[in-house]
Amino acid sequence: MEEFQQAAHNFDTALHQTVELTVPKTRPHPHVKRWWTKDLTKMSDELKHLRRQAYNFRALPDHEAHATLWEKENLMSKEIQRTKEEHWKEWLNDMVGTDIWIAHKYISNPGGDGGKTRIPMLRKTGPDGRIIQASTNEEKSKVLAQALFPPPPAISTTPADFLYPEPAEKWTDITRDQLTQKIDNLSPYKAPGPDGVANVVFQWCRILTDYLLPLFNAVINLRTYYDPWRESITVILRKPGKPDYSVPKAYRPIALLNTTAKILLVIVADRTLFILETHNLLPNTHFGGRPGRSTEDSLHLLENTIRHAWRQKKVVSALFLDIKGAFPNTVTDCLLHNMRTRCLPPEIVSFMERMLRSRRTKLRFDDYTSEWFNITNGIGQGDPLSMILYVIYDSDLVEIAKGKRELTLAFIDDTAFLAIGKTFQETHQILDDMLERRGGGFEWSSEHNSRFEPSKFVLMDFSLNRLKERPPMTIRGAIINPSCTHKFLGVILNEELRWKEHTAYAITKGA
Repeated sequence: MEEFQQAAHNFDTALHQTVELTVPKTRPHPHVKRWWTKDLTKMSDELKHLRRQAYNFRALPDHEAHATLWEKENLMSKEIQRTKEEHWKEWLNDMVGTDIWIAHKYISNPGGDGGKTRIPMLRKTGPDGRIIQASTNEEKSKVLAQALFPPPPAISTTPADFLYPEPAEKWTDITRDQLTQKIDNLSPYKAPGPDGVANVVFQWCRILTDYLLPLFNAVINLRTYYDPWRESITVILRKPGKPDYSVPKAYRPIALLNTTAKILLVIVADRTLFILETHNLLPNTHFGGRPGRSTEDSLHLLENTIRHAWRQKKVVSALFLDIKGAFPNTVTDCLLHNMRTRCLPPEIVSFMERMLRSRRTKLRFDDYTSEWFNITNGIGQGDPLSMILYVIYDSDLVEIAKGKRELTLAFIDDTAFLAIGKTFQETHQILDDMLERRGGGFEWSSEHNSRFEPSKFVLMDFSLNRLKERPPMTIRGAIINPSCTHKFLGVILNEELRWKEHTAYAITKGA
C-alpha cells in the first residue's frame, strides 16, 4: 500500500512540475472580442486621429473635423453591427458537436449588459424557525454546502445478514487498449479539477499511459486509493427557471475531478455498464444513462402504453413523482448493497466504497473559491460514474410495478408510475397501492433516504373522452387534482396525447 501511495504521489508531482515548466499559460484579455477584424482596427485608429483633430478644433463648432468625426463614428457603428451578424451566421453554419447547446444558451438567456450573474444574499430557515441570511461569500459557501451536501441518515437501513448472489462475471485487469481509447474519447479542453491538468495533456503525452496502467490496476487489485483523487472543485450553477434564487436549493453543484482520477472513473463506469447490460441486470423501463436508450424511447413507450389501453376501452393514469435531492441524498451503504444485489464483481463494489469515502471539495462561484468542505454522503454530479450509480440506486423503485396493469418509467431521477384500468377511480387506487404497499414507493423512499414531496406530485388522467369524470387523488393528506398538461422529459403531455401544447411551445421557442 505504501509503495502505491508513493508511486501515485511521484507520478502526480512529476506531472505537475512538467506542466508548470513546459506548458505556457494563456492570458486572454478580458475585453477581447471574437468578431473583431483588422478592418475594424484600422477604422478605430482612424477614429482616434479624428477625435484628436476634433478636440483641437473644439472652439470652432462649424469646423469640418466635427462633421467628419460624426460621419466616421456612424460608419464604424454600422460596420461593427454588420461584422457581428456575419460572425454569428458563420459560427452557426460551422457548428459541430456540442456547439448547438452553446448556441441555445446564447439565444435562451435573457438580454443584459454582459455582466456575470451573481449569487444574491441567501437565506435559510434555522433549527429554531428563524430566517438566517448569508451575505458574504464565506457565509454563502457554508449555506450552500449544508444544502447541497447533506449528511447521511443516523441509522442505516441496509440489512446486515443479506445473502448476496454470485457476481455475474469476474473482474479482469484494465488493458492498454481500454486506457488509450478512454483517453482519446475525453474532451480535450474541459475544465480541470484541483490538479489544474487538462485532458489534452494525456492525449498528447502517450508515454503517460505506461505509468497510468500499472497504477490503475493496482487501485483495483490492492483495494486502495490515492487520497488527492478524492478532491474536487464544485462549481455552483443556477437551475434555470427558478422563481427565487435566494434559496440554496435553486442551485446545482457540478463536480470537477482531478484528471487522473477521472480517467480511471471513466474506465470503471464503462466496465460496470457493460456488465449490467450484458447480463440484463437493470430494469428494462429505466432509460437514463444507458447506451442505446434515450428520452424518446421512454416517451414512445409512454404513448404506446396509453394508446394500447385505449384500444382495449381502458384508461391510463400517470403519477409523476418528485424526489427531493436525488443525487446528494444517495446513501453510500445502500448504494453498495444495491450493487451487490445486481451481481457486480466485488472489485467494482470495493472500488466504489473507497472512492466515495473521505471526499472533500471546494465551492466555486462569483470568482470566489471556498475552503475545503467534507462530503460524507451522496453522488457527485458531473463525474463519469454519477449517472450509472444513480440508475443502480433507484432500480428498486422502477421494479415496483407488477403485472399488466402497472408500469414504471424512469430517466435517472425523473420517474412516473402508470396504472391501467376501466375507470379513473380504479387507476387511482392502483397508483395508491404502488406507493403504500409493502415494498412500494414510500417504503423505497424511506429506506433510500429519498424523500418524496406528495404536494409536488403531478397526476394526469389520459382519455380521449373529455366528459369522463377525473376525480382528485389523496396521497398522505395531499389532495392532487388531475392536471391537463405536464412537462415530462422536456415534452409537454396533454390528457388526449394531441401534442398541441408542445407544438405551440416549440414554435414559440423557435421564433
